[in-house]
Order: sequence, then C-alpha cells, then structure tokens
Amino acid sequence: MTVRLAEPTRRKLAFLVAGGCGFLLYNLFSQLLVHFAGAPPEVAAFLGVLSAMPIVFLMQRNFAFRHRGGLYRSFAAYCGLQLLNAACIALMVRFGRGLGLADEVNILASGATIVVLSYLVMSRLVFRSADDKDDAARISTRPRYLALGLAAASTIASVVAIAGLPVSMLAGAGHDDAWFWQRAESIVGGAWLGAYDPLTLMKGAGYPLFLALAHTFGLPLTWAQALLYASATLLLGWAVHRLGGRLWLALALTIALQWQPAAFAWGRVLRDNITAAQVLLILACVMHAAASLRDGRRGLGWMAAAGLVAGWFWCTREDSVWLLPGLAILLCTGLTGVRHGGATTRRLALGAACMAAAAGVLPGVVMAANQLHYGMSALTDMHRSAFAAALSALQRVRVGETVPYVPVPAKVRQVVYQQSPAFARLAPALEDAAKGWTRPGCAVLPVTCGDYAGGWFLWALRDAAASAGTYASASSSEAFFAQVATEVSAACDAGRLRCVPVTVPLLPGLDQFQWQDAGKSGAGFARLLLWQDARPLPVASHADHPGITRMWRFVGEPSMAGPPPVTGVRVSGWFRGPEGDWPEGRCEAGNGALPFERRPSPDVAEHFNDPGAAMSRFEVTFPGDDDCAIVFAAGQATVPLASIDQVGMPFGLGESQLFIDAARSGSEEAASNLPAPLRARQAVDALYAMALPLLTATGLFAFAAASLTGWRRKRLDALHVVAITTWCMLACRIGLLMLVDLSSFPAAKIHYLQPAFPLLIVAAFASFGALLGLRASAPPVPAA
Repeated sequence: MTVRLAEPTRRKLAFLVAGGCGFLLYNLFSQLLVHFAGAPPEVAAFLGVLSAMPIVFLMQRNFAFRHRGGLYRSFAAYCGLQLLNAACIALMVRFGRGLGLADEVNILASGATIVVLSYLVMSRLVFRSADDKDDAARISTRPRYLALGLAAASTIASVVAIAGLPVSMLAGAGHDDAWFWQRAESIVGGAWLGAYDPLTLMKGAGYPLFLALAHTFGLPLTWAQALLYASATLLLGWAVHRLGGRLWLALALTIALQWQPAAFAWGRVLRDNITAAQVLLILACVMHAAASLRDGRRGLGWMAAAGLVAGWFWCTREDSVWLLPGLAILLCTGLTGVRHGGATTRRLALGAACMAAAAGVLPGVVMAANQLHYGMSALTDMHRSAFAAALSALQRVRVGETVPYVPVPAKVRQVVYQQSPAFARLAPALEDAAKGWTRPGCAVLPVTCGDYAGGWFLWALRDAAASAGTYASASSSEAFFAQVATEVSAACDAGRLRCVPVTVPLLPGLDQFQWQDAGKSGAGFARLLLWQDARPLPVASHADHPGITRMWRFVGEPSMAGPPPVTGVRVSGWFRGPEGDWPEGRCEAGNGALPFERRPSPDVAEHFNDPGAAMSRFEVTFPGDDDCAIVFAAGQATVPLASIDQVGMPFGLGESQLFIDAARSGSEEAASNLPAPLRARQAVDALYAMALPLLTATGLFAFAAASLTGWRRKRLDALHVVAITTWCMLACRIGLLMLVDLSSFPAAKIHYLQPAFPLLIVAAFASFGALLGLRASAPPVPAA
C-alpha cells in the first residue's frame, strides 16, 4: 500500500530535509573555520551560510517546491533572503557571545532560529508555484548550476585565503597605517576624526569609516576587506553575464579576479586595500543599469548604487579623477550600447542625474561633519583651496636652472622669503640643519639629497606651518596658506618673481631631463602590472611601539606579520676529528670566521663508541653560498658551500671527518614553514607571473580585432564598450601614476596600482567577449 502525502505536507517535509542538509553543511563549515582556520565565530557563521547557499537553493527549488519559474529571479530572491539570514545569524552569534554562550551552542542556536523563518518567506515569495512543463528548459539550466557552484567554491576559498594573510601593525606610521586606525577609533568613540591638528584632515575619511564599520560589527579587517572584494567580483561577473550572455566567460572572469595576486598583497592597514573593490562595484552597478535599460526598466537603483560607491571612492582617495573618462565613455555610448529612443534617452538622462546626485551624498555628509567639528567644509585640508593654492604658487617660482624632483629648491625658498612675509615665518623650520623630510627622498632619489624631494616637500611645508603655530584651528591654517598663496602670486604678477604657469595642480613641473625617463618609468609600471618580479616584501610590525596592541585589537586581532625570515644558507651536521680541531666558516666578503655552534650528539658518540664525540653536532648560518666555505683540519681542508649538491656525503682529510646533514637556504626553510595562506600567495604569484603577460597580449589582440570588425560593420557590442571603458580607465590610472613617478616620488608600487590589476583582467576578458559577440550569429547592437 502506497501512502501519498498531501502536497503541503510533502513540501514541508522536503523543505526540512533540504534545509537540514544545508544546515549540516553550514554547521560543518562554520566549525571548521572556527577550530582550524581561527576565524571569529560571527565570520564563520556568515561564511557557513554562503557555502551552503547554492546546493540548498537547487534542493529547495527542484525537490521541495518544484519551482519551474525563472532561475535568475528566484535565485536573486533566494540570495537576498540568505544574505539577510547570514547577517542576522552573525548578529545573533555576537549577542550570544555577549551572554557567555559556547561558540558551538551559539552557532547551532542561531542557525536553527533562522531555519524556522525561512520556510514562510520561500513559500510565499521565492518559490511561488508555477506550471512550467518545459523540461528542456530545466535541463538547460544544469550548466548554470555548475557555474554557480564553482563560483561559490572559488569565492569561499579566496576569502579564507586572503583573510588569513598576516598584517603588519605599523603603529608608528603616523601618516599612513596609524592615521587610518586612529581616525576610525575616534569615529567609533563619537569624536568624528579626533581633535584638530596638522594630521587630522590630511586624508579622506572613506577608509576610516570602513574600519569603524567593520569594528562596530565585530568583523576583523582582513575578513571585511576580503568579503567586500569577493562581493565586487561576483557582482561584476553577474553583470558581464547579463550583458554578454556568456556564462563561462563570466565565470572565468570572476575566478580570475578573485585570485589576482594584488588581492594577496594587503599586508598593511592602507586605504588602497579597498580601492579595487570600489572601482569594480562602480563598474558593475553601471553595467547592471545598462542591462536593466536594455530590458525596458529604468535601472535607477543600480545607478544610485554606482553613485554612492563613487562618492565613497572620492572620500577614500583624492586622486579619483582618473575614473571620469571611463565613466564618461559608458554614459556617452548610451550605457554599453542600449538602443536609443525617446523614452530610453530620458531614462538614461534620469539615471545619470540619479548617479550624480547619489555620488554627492557621502562627500556631503563628510564635508558637513568637518564643518561642524573643525569649521571647514572640505573633504581634506590637503586638497582644499588655500593649501593647494599655496603649494602651486610656490612650485611656479623659478630661479636659475630647475632641479629635477625638487619642486621648491633652497634657492627658490630664499627668494620667496623676501617676497612673502607669511612664508618667511617658515624659514626656521624649513632651513633647520636636521631637515628631517629630506632623508626619505634622498634614500630613493639620490639627486635630491640635501633638499626636499617632490613627494615630501608638502609634508615639510605642513610641519613647518605647524611649528609656526598656524594649525591652532582649521580657520587659522586656512588663512595662513591663503596669505602665502596671495603674496607669492602677487610677486609673480608684478614681475618680482619669475614664474611659470601651473600644469597639473599639486604636481611639480617636469623638465626635459625628467621627461627622458618616461620610457623607463612606463616599462617599470608594465613589469609590475604583469606581475614580473613583483613580490610583496614583508614589513615587520612595530613591536616596540606602545600603540601596537590597541591597533591590533581594533582591527580584529588578525595574524600579525613578524620580521622577515632569515636569509642565507643554514648548514647542520656533525664533525669528528683530532682534539682541538673544529670547523669554522669563512666568507671572502666577511670579516673573521663564522663560529660553528656545538650541539649534543649522543648518536655520534654511540655510533663510534667514543664518549668524547658527545658534542659533535653543529649548526651555522652563512650569509650566502657565494665565496663561502667550511674550513677544518687546521685550515688544510676547505669545502665550498656551492659544491655541496647533496646532503649525507662525508668530507674528510686524515683523521678529520665532516658530515653534512642539511644545507638549506633561508628562503627554502622559511617557505617550508609558511602557513597555508602564505603558501597560497606564493602559488598565486607564480601562476599569475606566467598568465598575466599572455592574458594581456591576447586581450589586446582581441580588442584590436573586435574594434576593426566593429568599425567595418558599423556596430558596437555591449562588451566592446566595457572593454573600451576598462582599457581607458587602466591607461588613465597608469598615466596619472607616471606623472607622479616622473615629478615627485617613485609611484610604481603595488598599493597604488591596486585598482589597475583587476581592470587589466576585466579589459582582457571583455575584449574576448566583444570579439566572440561580433562573430556570433546574433546581430550586434548598433553603436550610439
């Protein structure tokens, strides 16, 4: 006898079975993260939900609710529900920890509570019944399921790998790392950016706000940054799929973005760690708006989201102007090739206005807060009108031949002191014998030794103004720099000073000597962008700084970077010889001998039945294997380190016998003891060092072929516009940094290029998609 359950009962039981399987996956993954990866319980709970999401979605859709409606709409609704569940679980876990509950019990209780509420939402909103008998359509969605599973697996693995990397706690870096967490600490404490001083408003509040938000929710900084970046890659991959309709291209792009090597170089507390995610989010939201317009919707929500992130980006880095040409291309081409008509044009204009308005929200809030607390309505005092005007005015003055990389040399300062009483107040500090700000520039640009290099003069100028007492308040410092700008500009206009026009605000002018290095500078950026010899060097934490513990706890107690591993060659083994004979190390480049430390060797004594050999083992570290050797037998026997090609081989002379157990370089020994995230970073470095040059070359070829084909057909593919946009953004970022590199300080650094690495990957993949789209049978979209 067969018992057939009523449909509502069957659905509830199937829901419990599917949910139970998902709950087991969630619980297993969460406990593994807590006990083996060392993740905080709220982070483990959040990622646990995400890991089970694709599998449980398929089970609920096909087994429990037998839903045959649109895959994307139901999956989007399901994801929205689960993300809300994950956030609720994280908050519940944090609340449970406050009550003193054990982590295991906490995770179980919070997960069970959410399961009870999910059924009602799924049955009434996510999986509403529909009679779709097209089984072929259901079969055709199987590749999508596989793609979703692969994307989820890649996302979870990359987040865990990136979040587990050690971070250098540079608590003494008052102009960089320490400045960001101290401002965030003040925000959490309700004091906005803290008491006003020369450093308070020197940078934007975008990254401190992010740090404060992560701290408020109990999310460690490394996890917050990794989750933000992973979300941006997923959103962009989805946008590429919506526009281009190529599932596997979108999946490959998503995975390539998630594992790109610059994401594994977030080893410090710097604002550049989030700029890549911000740029990808802006691009993805505009692309989603384009897809919505193409589908007959207005896409205002996506445009508003793009504007909000753009405003956040502007508050994070003040040089964000390099994004504007690329965004202009997207907007001027009708948002990636949307067909034009009267209604669509109005929607496009409305969306652009909505984006512009949303972009002003966060900057407006920050400027209002600065006005309220410091009496100055500006994002930073570094780029406010008075300071920028004073610096630009000083950099206009010329006396004799220009000095490369020195925007305001000593001979210029001496002349300006005579024309500007306000600037003359800074002479005691700027001309002090110590001149502390001259040393950093001298270390990297020897031609500037003894004077202020471009990247450091502005800091010297600020410190000198502070020593003169002008930073008592924002208004007083504003008035002082305005007076300097007025006096210097008046002297220029009257002909008392020889001045040249300003080219780029805040950047010193370039002479012919500096322009000659443009090729060398461009080659350096190209090698770094292709990840050739681009290995992020570990920076030791400021272990002796009194604020390091506070900083470490505020950012969520991540794994802390220690000193760099010992380099050189470490040799160990044993030696047996006549009394008084003992080996030593010698290197031609060194002074004196390297002592061999004696160690207990009961095994050697037992083997030779010689109690005198009980301290015959040794260990020594050589600075390298070049021109270094082991010497014994009163100097008559020499074993060069370079000749030791295998261990376990004895070396002897007369009664003296040397046996090498191990000879390992410091880098090899350190690599063997690296934690899993660092080993993953090494593997990613090696893979992308090979892949990025090939990807770039083929991407440029695909872009050229797609452009030629599109020009001949008078047509423009949607992904072609994305490729144009991202190549343009990449060129603008590199061009801006090259100007800085040629005029001020070495700018070919990984953290400055953080947005460029994902843009390069997106540009290459969009070029592939554009070429494939033009070769497909479907007619491309006419160009705007």
